[in-house]
Amino acid sequence: MSTHIVLVADDLTGALDSVVPFAERGLSTRVAVDTAHIDAALADNPDILAINTQSRSEPATIATARIAALWDQIASFSPSLVFKKVDSRLKGQVSAEIAALLHASGRSEVLACPAAPSLGRVVIAGHVQGHGIDQPISVAERLGAERLGTERLGTGDFPCQIRDARTWEDMRDIARTALTYPSRTLVVGARDLAAAIAERTMISTASAPAQALRPALPIIVAIGSRDPITQAQIDHLRAHCPDLLDCPAPDGMVSPPTDRTEAPIILVRATKGRGNPAPEDVAQRLAMGVAGIMAARQPRTVLACGGDTAFALAGALDHGVLTPCHELLPGIPFSHFGDHSGMAFIAKSGGFGSPDALSAIVSLACSAAPRIVPAPAIIPAQVAR
Repeated sequence: MSTHIVLVADDLTGALDSVVPFAERGLSTRVAVDTAHIDAALADNPDILAINTQSRSEPATIATARIAALWDQIASFSPSLVFKKVDSRLKGQVSAEIAALLHASGRSEVLACPAAPSLGRVVIAGHVQGHGIDQPISVAERLGAERLGTERLGTGDFPCQIRDARTWEDMRDIARTALTYPSRTLVVGARDLAAAIAERTMISTASAPAQALRPALPIIVAIGSRDPITQAQIDHLRAHCPDLLDCPAPDGMVSPPTDRTEAPIILVRATKGRGNPAPEDVAQRLAMGVAGIMAARQPRTVLACGGDTAFALAGALDHGVLTPCHELLPGIPFSHFGDHSGMAFIAKSGGFGSPDALSAIVSLACSAAPRIVPAPAIIPAQVAR
């Protein structure tokens, strides 16, 4: 059995940013874009599998049903460690999905820390706070934990240890705990806890494809997120990129550009229209419009901002498996569809990053030399039992 760790995320950007630290350390990683593509992802015999349930905006009943169904598909692989990737602001059906994964995997306790110090988000006194968070968020409340002498999940008799973290050293300490009894512990966290676990599962922590794999022009930037953090990044990109072709898409409706079609950088961004469509509908419209531009422009890189947008775009391009390579910036993974050939795919969550994040990625594409260096062979250590 080659799959050591399974990471379950509720959106595609989360699946990618939690698994890429393992790829950077030389482990074979695959991301199933949705539960329908789990078998295809496992066909490559990866060391690490990440699965997107695409359930963040779904009702709890649908979210838990997807968890149960996916476990039936991977149970025979007996993963050594199960990691429930959550948004660092604890959005979505967090409590229901944790309970479902506990029951499905046979784990008997929870170790949780959604801190992401590298992104400016910490957990202090059991509350998430920091970048992009106006009011501290209670981890116990979002997990559905009750204090009965100690924290326990209200969905059953499951001990729940919620850990504070301010620094990377704190994350390393939590990772050490997570790997002590992985067969009985469901680990719940964000990108930084996954990265700390990746560091501890490797004999060597040398980077894999290093910075040799980079975005290249032409690049299409597809943005469905309306998060204020993303809006600031859009403003910075428009102000600092003179070669940019800006294509606003009201309610996700994309009008094919009629001028400057050879522009090396095309920004397609969802804007407020006259209607009030659901976010997933906006993402679907945007993705179909972007796919049409891509067919004509043949970009070497596509950057999708927002989990719904990334998922819809992968679907529009008829790709179900992604191979992460490395991070361009913290929390922004660089991937390929299926293997290391063809167009690069960059996914960014809408809710984090500095104001110049998009501009920095475009700058990398503008200065990239087209070269690919194979990853060094690195032997994974045994996951602690």
